[in-house]
Amino acid sequence: MNITLTPEAMAIIEAEQRTVRLLTEAGFPTDTRKRREVIGALMTGCLPNKEKKGADCYMVVEGKKLPCERKSNAGFKSGGELKNPSGAFTGLSLQDTKDEQRKYMIRKVGEMHRVWFDNFDPNTGALSQVWWMTGEKALEILWPIVERKWNNLTEIKNKGGKLPKDPRLDANISWTKIQKHGHNFELPVI
Repeated sequence: MNITLTPEAMAIIEAEQRTVRLLTEAGFPTDTRKRREVIGALMTGCLPNKEKKGADCYMVVEGKKLPCERKSNAGFKSGGELKNPSGAFTGLSLQDTKDEQRKYMIRKVGEMHRVWFDNFDPNTGALSQVWWMTGEKALEILWPIVERKWNNLTEIKNKGGKLPKDPRLDANISWTKIQKHGHNFELPVI
């Protein structure tokens, strides 16, 4: 089969290959899902994490690299407006005791210098809005949700019930909470 690529198709393919090459040369992840973290980190003056584990990015404050978490979304509301930032914390490991669960959440969220909430325009790929809050504030919002879910799963387990196939916990920081407890970050003009 002989395929002739249109000039538009060639431009898209070349742009993708150039992007991957630039990310690789900088030592950043090329995984499609990690790209928004890299762009968000660079646009907010953070250092993207070059490793597969650990924080999503780091802020350098007084010469110290401080870990940060990034949450991003892209899309439109039903009325055609851009979605607002939110923070879904999924895949939180279920711990054996409430104390262990709390310590896990402190490590995962509370010890982060900042939790960033990035919103991308799905039509352009541009970072359109960024908010942040401290890890301590994010933990304060998330812990009651995680604790309630932990209590529910523990009750099921203690009564001899069957846990879900994937018993990991999740919690979300809503746009309302971000506006109330977060700080809007002014993006640089590109």
